[in-house]
Amino acid sequence: MISETRGPVDTAVSVRRAGIRSSCSLTGITLLAVMALPRLHEMVPYLVYADPGKLVILLCLFCILTSKGAVRVPWRRLPQVRLYVLFVIWLFISATMGVWPSASIAGGVSFLKNMVFFLLFMKSIDSMNDLYKVVRVLLLGMLVFSTSIIARASMGRADAGGYTLDPNEGALLIAVLMPFLYYFFRGERGFFRMAFLFGMVLGAGAVLCTGSRGGVIALCVVLSYAYLVDSGMFLKKILLIAVTVSAVFLFMPDGIRERFDRLGDTEQDYNLTHKHGRMMVWERAMSLVEENPVFGVGMHNFIFVESEVNNQSRGVVTHNFILQVATELGIPGALILLSIFAVSWRQARRMRAQVRRTPNNMRAYALLSGLECAWLAFFIGGQFLSVAFSSQIIFMASCSTLVWKCHLRGDFRVPAQQRKAADA
Repeated sequence: MISETRGPVDTAVSVRRAGIRSSCSLTGITLLAVMALPRLHEMVPYLVYADPGKLVILLCLFCILTSKGAVRVPWRRLPQVRLYVLFVIWLFISATMGVWPSASIAGGVSFLKNMVFFLLFMKSIDSMNDLYKVVRVLLLGMLVFSTSIIARASMGRADAGGYTLDPNEGALLIAVLMPFLYYFFRGERGFFRMAFLFGMVLGAGAVLCTGSRGGVIALCVVLSYAYLVDSGMFLKKILLIAVTVSAVFLFMPDGIRERFDRLGDTEQDYNLTHKHGRMMVWERAMSLVEENPVFGVGMHNFIFVESEVNNQSRGVVTHNFILQVATELGIPGALILLSIFAVSWRQARRMRAQVRRTPNNMRAYALLSGLECAWLAFFIGGQFLSVAFSSQIIFMASCSTLVWKCHLRGDFRVPAQQRKAADA
C-alpha cells in the first residue's frame, strides 16, 4: 500500500480553502443575526417576501459541513444546550395537553427556526474574536435601526424596523444591545469608538421615540448597572448615572412624558383601569397558571383563552414574558427558561471577573460585560412584553454558550506571571 503525503502547496491550499469557508460561514451567521434581531431587511418590502434568511441558512450549513472547527466541546457540557433541548421537549409535551394542540404544535415548529439559528451560531463561531466581529456588525446595524425609528417618529409613524417588529420590542432590543455599545466604545479606538458613541446617543433617542415606558426603564437600569460594574471611581460612576438618567428624562418627548405622569394613577392609567390593561391581564394570567400549573394551555393559546373569557373575536397577550411561558407551558416551562437566564448571567459575571485580570484582552472583557448586562436588560424589559420565544433570547443564549465553550477549552486561562502582574 502506498501512502500519500501532502506537500506544503497542498497544505497551503487546504488552509486557504478552510479560511474561505470559515469567512463565508461567519458572514452568513452575521447576516442571520442582523435579519433576526433588528430585521433591517424588512425595510425593503421586496425582501420581506423573498425571505433571504433561507438562502443564508443554506450557505451557513454548506460552510459548516465542509469545514473543520476548532477544538470541540461536547454539547453535554454546555448548560444552555441541555436546557433548550429540555425546553423544546417540554414545549411539544405541553402542546399535546393544550386547549388547541394544533396551534401549539404549529407554534413549536415555528420556534424550531430559532433553534436552527442557535445551532448555526454555535457551529459557525469558534472564538471570542469571531463573536466580537459579529456583535460589532450587529451594533453598526443598530445605528441604521435607531435612525429608522427616529425618522419614522418624526413623520408621525409609530412603526419602526420593519413590518413584524413591535415598537416596544424595538425599544427592548436597543436596551439589550446598549451595554454592548457602551463597553465596545470603552475598548475601541478611532472610527469605531466614535460610531459606538454615536450609536448610544441614537439608541437612547430611538427608545424615547418608541413611546415605550418599559424600554425607558430597562435602558436606565441597564446603563446604571453597566456603569457600576465597570472599573473606575465610585463617585464618578454615580455622577455618570445621574447625568444619564437626567438626560433621558430631560429630552423625553411630551407623549411619553404624559404616560409616565399617569403611571400609577388609578383613574387615568390604562394599565390599571381597562380590562385589557396589564394589571387585569396579569391577574387573569395568574389565575390561569393556578388552573393549569403543570402543562399550561399550550404555546400561543393564551390569546385564544383570553378571547373566550372576554367574549371577543380577538384576545390580548400576557405582556410579561414569565407569565407568558408559565401560562402556556406551565410552571416547569417557566423554570426551564428562568434557569437559562440564571445560568447565563452567572457565567458571564464569572468570566468577566476572570478576564478582568488580563488588561490586554479588552475585546473579551467588552463582550462578557455587555452580555452580563444584556441578560439583565431583557429580564427587566421583558416584564412588560410577551417575548418568551423571542430571537433576542436565542441570540443571548448563543453568545453565552460560545463564551462557556471558550472557557471549557481554556481560552481564558491566564499565565501565572500575567496574573501576578495584573494583580500588582
